[in-house]
Amino acid sequence: MCEITTFTVQKMDSKANNYIKESCQLCNAPNPSLQHILSSCKTALTQGRYRWRHDRVLRKLAEILEVRRAETARERLSQTSRRPIHFVREGGGAPIHQRSPQDPALSRQFEWILRVDLDRQLRFPTEITTTNLRPDIILWSATAQTTVILAELTVPWEGGMGAAFERKKDRYLDLTAECREAGWAAVSYPVEVGCRGFVGASTQRFLKNMGVTGPKLRKALKDLAEEAEQGSFWLWLRRKDQVWGKQGNINEGWLPADDPAATRNGTVGGAASRNAQQAVTCLCYHH
Repeated sequence: MCEITTFTVQKMDSKANNYIKESCQLCNAPNPSLQHILSSCKTALTQGRYRWRHDRVLRKLAEILEVRRAETARERLSQTSRRPIHFVREGGGAPIHQRSPQDPALSRQFEWILRVDLDRQLRFPTEITTTNLRPDIILWSATAQTTVILAELTVPWEGGMGAAFERKKDRYLDLTAECREAGWAAVSYPVEVGCRGFVGASTQRFLKNMGVTGPKLRKALKDLAEEAEQGSFWLWLRRKDQVWGKQGNINEGWLPADDPAATRNGTVGGAASRNAQQAVTCLCYHH
């Protein structure tokens, strides 16, 4: 995140005022604001630009959850290897483990399966229920078949995060109820990461409930924010390019040479690229 000086803000504000006197190069909307460019242009939406940024953030969120899922697997094996022997009185029953309120939802008591709606169309697990809905993330306990966790990500303009939360919560109410009717303990998490890098409280709460805490949580939030910022930076740079997709050098599983992820990894870039990214970041936080 850039350090914003008074001079820098005034300079970026001047550039923004000059730009909004033009029409949007994609949809011809008059006086396009930063909000229009990053989240409200219908042509950008139709072309999949916002979906591309959404999937960048979703991929990072999936990586964070996969690390946590692997941790629970190791914890489960370690716990099994040193599990104490409980002696039971004659006629008595074996003790039953009860999950305490402090235990994370992604408990090490179960073996978890993770599916993410990336690269190819996600199909909801038929062993849970049948639906045409496609949550961004599905986690369910494979062995005990007791718990299913749904998560739906939105990368909106920060002013619309509350509305996005309510909209996605309502969308998955029926599916959550169907899972419960089928005998599963189901919970749905709408999560938001603002397109300018502000991570919503819903996302922090979700990760904490999954057992991501302390320094790992802080790093996860920082990584998610950077993915959103980098995606918006790229959309800003391409705001006047009418071609998008394969012809515009955006394709699944491949990054163009000047994509911000490639720049971040050090493969390309320079002073001009860094200055452009600093400019859009300052614009994002000034408006």
